[in-house]
Formats: sequence, structure tokens, C-alpha cells
Amino acid sequence: KTSLRLENTDKLEKEFLSGVTHELKAPITIIQSYAEMIKDFSGDNNELREEHLDIIIEQSHVMTKHINDLNIISKVKSNAYDDKQEINIFNIINKMIEGFYPNIEERKITLTLNVDQDLNVCANPLCIKYCFTNYISNAIKYAKSKILINAYKKDDKIYFSISNDGDNIHPDDISKIWNRFYKGENKGGSGLGLAIVQTICEHCGYDYLCESDNELTTFSIIIGD
Repeated sequence: KTSLRLENTDKLEKEFLSGVTHELKAPITIIQSYAEMIKDFSGDNNELREEHLDIIIEQSHVMTKHINDLNIISKVKSNAYDDKQEINIFNIINKMIEGFYPNIEERKITLTLNVDQDLNVCANPLCIKYCFTNYISNAIKYAKSKILINAYKKDDKIYFSISNDGDNIHPDDISKIWNRFYKGENKGGSGLGLAIVQTICEHCGYDYLCESDNELTTFSIIIGD
């Protein structure tokens, strides 16, 4: 059994490294190509040069996002985020919503927040912030018109969930969305966001799940023993 677990772990790490290589190769290739185009063709054409430089800058941001996400996974696994403190759930969610407000307003999304102002949890703030931020940003990205955020305490556990009325996730895809670099049909992003949520939750002992039907898609985290 031990040898089988090691073999499976080795297989997963190889698949992960392959995914990392693939994801980083694309922006590197684009950056190289447009740098060569500036050198050979657009160096003296201000408008075209600016366009090519914008693409290089955009792709460098993509690479930075990938690297930062990989760094989070590494730090979680190396216990770098194991220190805990008392966190007010209402305050942390409110600050996140403020940061996302321009996107929410632009997309004319109605956001409903059902969170007790005195709801606290003992956890690592960076881990909680990353998980909640990922869930909220995904909800804003895929919602058609409404988002519902709930957080409450029951039986010494904290239940956090966020629902949106975007297209439902097919039952066959729900188990796959947590995989590193998995991208559903017509989905963008690095494919690492939910994988980091999974890494954090499994490391911290939190439950996490996704439920989806024709009305709402809901992502949840349950914190507690």
C-alpha cells in the first residue's frame, strides 16, 4: 500500500510539473515573439510598438499570477501558513466586496450578504482570504445577475457559501474543477484557483464542496472540527 501511495504521488507530481510547464510555456512564447517583432518590425512605429509592448506586459502579468499561485501551494504544503488568529468573517468579506465593487457594478449584479456581524473564526487569515477571494471572484465572473453570500455558525462549525445564477456545472465536471490546471469548456484563468482552495482546505482540515443545478451554483467551505 505504501509503495502504491508513493507511486500515485509521484504520478501526480509529474502531471503537475507537466501542467506547470505547459501553462508557463504559452506566455513565454508570446513574450518572446512580440519582443522579436518590436526588434524587427515595430520599433520605429510608435502605435504598433505600444500595442506589442502592451501584449508583453499583459503576458508577464499572466506569468506572475501563475508563479504566485504556485508559491501559495508550496507555502501551504510547507506549513508556512499554519499560524492562526481570531478573524471576523463579516469584516473580511465586506473588505473583499469593496475591492470587487467596480466589477459587480459594471456587470449589474445584485449581491445579497447574509452574515452575522459578530461571526468570528480562529484560522490563518491568508488562507481564509485566499479561499473566500477565489470563490467571490469566480462568482462575479460567472454570475448572470445575482450572487448570494451566506456565513453562519452551527454546532461549533463555520459554514461559508457563495451562490451565483450562472450556467450550471455538469455533474461529471464537479469532481474535476478542483484539479490543477483544469479548465472547463470555454473557461479562462490559470486553472489553479480552485486547486489552491482544495490544497488549503485539505491541509487545514476544512470541508469544501460544489453543488450546481439549473438555478444556482454554490461553493462552500466548512471550518471546524
